[in-house]
Amino acid sequence: TISTNPSGGVGAQWANSTTGNLYVCTDATSGENVWTNTDSAQSSIQPWQFGGTSYGYSAGGYPPADWDVIHKFSLSSDANATNIGDLSLARHAVSGNSGSSYGYAAGGNPDPVINVVDKFAFATDGNAVDNGDLTAGRAYMTTQSSETYGYCSGGVDSSPTPAAQNIIDKFPFASSANSTDVGDLATAIGR
Repeated sequence: TISTNPSGGVGAQWANSTTGNLYVCTDATSGENVWTNTDSAQSSIQPWQFGGTSYGYSAGGYPPADWDVIHKFSLSSDANATNIGDLSLARHAVSGNSGSSYGYAAGGNPDPVINVVDKFAFATDGNAVDNGDLTAGRAYMTTQSSETYGYCSGGVDSSPTPAAQNIIDKFPFASSANSTDVGDLATAIGR
């Protein structure tokens, strides 16, 4: 209340379980307490959610030859995929990442392996653009995505003696940029 000081003083929080509003005490002057609604100036804060709710995507492929096709299919109803655009380079063994607004297709074959990371929009169908490069060309990588970064780990390098790799690359979703090597896997591995 305005007249009762909170036990935690300034910074104390109170949640209205009926409305879902959260208030923070910003002034703990006796009889003049100020409780600020943390959501008064904007809509409710929604948690980041990994994974799509509308569509899934598949990029590249093989055989009989390397493909550059980006396929899109519904996650809410059963139906065939549609061709919505092309990668910047035809290839297979591509690894994918997902941000909130874009899909990413990293690396792949043909030999020699490719270091390109392509980006394509979820909001509109169209071709991918080259978004940056991996630190080393690889195919068959394992990928991970956080809210803000894509990661490509492991993979296999080029012939004549392809070898598993231990590289962990990281690239930002917020801007077009080359990947950075942020560490190594405990064991070199290609999937």
